[in-house]
Amino acid sequence: MSAPLRFGYVDTAHGQMHYRAAGLGEPLTRSVLLLHWTPGSGAQYDAFLHELARRGFRAFAPDLAGYGASPGGARDWLIADFAKNVLEIAQVLTPVPFALLGGHVAAEVAAQAALLAPERISHLILDGSPTWDREFRHKLLADIRPTAPKPVADGSHLVQWWQHILWEMKLWQPDFKLDDIGSAQAMRVLLNDLQSRFDFSGLRALAEFEMADCLRQVSVPTLALTADTDPLRDQHEKVLSLLPAAQSHVFAGAHPIHDPRRAAEYAGVLVDFIETAGHRS
Repeated sequence: MSAPLRFGYVDTAHGQMHYRAAGLGEPLTRSVLLLHWTPGSGAQYDAFLHELARRGFRAFAPDLAGYGASPGGARDWLIADFAKNVLEIAQVLTPVPFALLGGHVAAEVAAQAALLAPERISHLILDGSPTWDREFRHKLLADIRPTAPKPVADGSHLVQWWQHILWEMKLWQPDFKLDDIGSAQAMRVLLNDLQSRFDFSGLRALAEFEMADCLRQVSVPTLALTADTDPLRDQHEKVLSLLPAAQSHVFAGAHPIHDPRRAAEYAGVLVDFIETAGHRS
């Protein structure tokens, strides 16, 4: 029987940040904080929270500012602002050192948090890291920058946005199918976009952050993840060159984060790393 999910809010300087969690009765010394890809919300990790709790961990997945049920107003934030907010959340949820995972843009947030408070983070897990140079980042964002749909009476603006979401899904997963799992995933993104009123927080943060410079300074035991079809797969070797002491894992085929049926596989890799990786002296 899976551990029930619990939901709550944490007071921060930015307002009440929403989170979901499982395994709250487990020891404080086995905590994992999972930061979702963007766009998205902590709902991305529902199945994985259950699996981590089953393995004896306290697992938390907050909604980053501007996403899910957390407040907006973060459109102009930089990565450091997101990282400071995450550390505020963690101070309440897990006051002892914890493992921190971030995927894609959230990998930058996690890495920055590890620089700001290395004593707070026992293990760092980077699930796809955009180490592009500044010129490429600005060009990429100029090409894909989304624009909030302008409402029209017949509701066709939502159809257009749904088509944009399906394009995003295929960007993340080249083999994306609109089956039961794919539909649920796309619907989560649509609901998040509607709930956040198309805030698009994090775009400026991605454009301005130098991930390569950050990774060179990371001292926390680190695991770098990717998958065969992940759009950031081509960045993985660069990440490892910047973090020569990091462990590496490449998931075969599509990324398991998109398939709740692979929760045990994903959680197993995280737990193996947390339980075997050396701590800093």
